[in-house]
Amino acid sequence: MRIVVTSEGNDLEAAIALTFDRCATYVFVNLPEMRFEVYGNPAAGGGGGAGSQAAQFVVECGVQAVLTGQIGPLAYDVFQKAGLPILLIQGGTVRQAVKAYESGELQHLMGPNLKDSEAYPASYPEEVHPFPVSSGLVYVRERELADLKSLAHELQRQVTELLARIDHLEKNPPSG
Repeated sequence: MRIVVTSEGNDLEAAIALTFDRCATYVFVNLPEMRFEVYGNPAAGGGGGAGSQAAQFVVECGVQAVLTGQIGPLAYDVFQKAGLPILLIQGGTVRQAVKAYESGELQHLMGPNLKDSEAYPASYPEEVHPFPVSSGLVYVRERELADLKSLAHELQRQVTELLARIDHLEKNPPSG
């Protein structure tokens, strides 16, 4: 099995990076033997769309799971379409994150977890900003647009589920 961990360095003892889109490197770990490869994030210095570019790179590298602290809607959508689980890491080293994954301690992310999203974990460090400060207005606008589309999609899914439940209850009155 091959997993990827967002990292600030080039080995298993490197600190994990909390942000998928803009991390310095990706550490690809083959389990259970703990063999690893490190690749620089090809989208780290890019403009808008970095999340989907970085996610596509990771998918093409052939992984079965993604370990990161924060992920935006563009990257999340790429991984969702590829059928890859995303698991939340909150600190420590790459090795510690892999061990937590192997022992089943990591929480699955069920959606993007940007700070302004409902899925943003309450324990997430406040000093981590969801966007690079130097990203510029164009990038922020694209991110906001992607966030709004993601939220609209989720709301549409919830409405569909609610309507199906209402329909079921109306067609199946209580017996007795």
